[in-house]
Amino acid sequence: MEFKEAVRTALENEKKGREMYIEFTERAKNAVTKRTFEFLANEELRHVDKIKKIAESLGSESVDVPELHASTLDKMKEIFGVSVKEFNKKAKIDSSDVEAHELAMDFEEKSYEFYKELSEKATDNEVKKFFDALMKEEENHYEFIEKAYNFIKDPEGFYSEEEGWLLEG
Repeated sequence: MEFKEAVRTALENEKKGREMYIEFTERAKNAVTKRTFEFLANEELRHVDKIKKIAESLGSESVDVPELHASTLDKMKEIFGVSVKEFNKKAKIDSSDVEAHELAMDFEEKSYEFYKELSEKATDNEVKKFFDALMKEEENHYEFIEKAYNFIKDPEGFYSEEEGWLLEG
């Protein structure tokens, strides 16, 4: 994959992630979940800007955020092994907040693996750094979602684990 195509694919991925997080925000059943996915939707916009800046600093020409077309959706299926239709089926409107978090973690994990594969295949050190930076962003997202997931599943256990609190009852 050429660098410019990789940048476009990364931008498509971030845009798709934003769309997914906006949808999860709209479906959220509690305030914590709503705030989690609102934050992540905004993070995806920040990532688009970051990807553009990194690409430009590495000598790539300016790259516009692409629109999603059928061929792009097919590309996403190849990359993540699931079609948008299958994804939407898994994340039905009646999906619980827990399931939305699980799907989001899966999306971030697959994004990480995709960027890792591209990093490992990169022959140019600067291109490798680009994909390594994207991997770190996806890893941060995963950890954030995982914390929110643990909180909504078991708030007391979350605080006990995170803060080392002992809850007396």
